[in-house]
Amino acid sequence: MELIPWKIFSGRGVAQSGDWPPEESWLILGLTISDARLMAVKWEQLAFLYGEVGQPAQLIWCG
Repeated sequence: MELIPWKIFSGRGVAQSGDWPPEESWLILGLTISDARLMAVKWEQLAFLYGEVGQPAQLIWCG
């Protein structure tokens, strides 16, 4: 069995204005875009950010 080389960091998105409740988030390094999409759909996300070193981040819609 091959080990998955992911590094996972937890975070929270907090609105500067304070008028939106904080949202839990994860930064997962080493995740492929197809695995990221599967995870986002499983967790019923509308979209997710995906990026690769040296490239701008992309907003990927799940629907």
